[in-house]
Amino acid sequence: EVGIKGLLNKGKMSYDASFFYYKYSNFQTSIPNDDPPPLFLQVDAGNATGLGFEITVSTNLTEDLNVFGNYSYTDATFDDEDDDGNPQRFAGNRFRLTPENAFAIGFDYSVAINDTTSFFFIPTYNWKSQIYFEDDNDSILSQDAYGLLNLRTGVNLGDTQDWEVSLYLQNALDEE
Repeated sequence: EVGIKGLLNKGKMSYDASFFYYKYSNFQTSIPNDDPPPLFLQVDAGNATGLGFEITVSTNLTEDLNVFGNYSYTDATFDDEDDDGNPQRFAGNRFRLTPENAFAIGFDYSVAINDTTSFFFIPTYNWKSQIYFEDDNDSILSQDAYGLLNLRTGVNLGDTQDWEVSLYLQNALDEE
């Protein structure tokens, strides 16, 4: 894994980026047991490879408004063959709970009301491409791409603003 981070525009903008590449061997996973109990067995799924990158940017547009975003790409799949050249059970399948693409955007608006109180509003939108809930990548046990809008607002109180009263609304668009 390798990455970089820094500041631009006299510190008003921050960024970080990373790239990763992993090789796994003896990747452990669960499969249904035909003769329970137990209902699932831990098995060696062989070799797998993961590579991807992530980029995050944040910038202060004004003294009161910060805008931020993040994008990640992950290609994490089981290899076609094991170390001995044998086909693998989950060859080419994506890792469970691992979207190929994901991004998040939002802003943080915070303004002083007086010397001891400030108001804030932070909406965020998070999107993920299709994910599988099991390594066998059965479409019945998967989630199509989806995005969630979350809202947070409130006030910070006290001389050092160590008290906060806030309201959260998760999944504001009622995504299923």
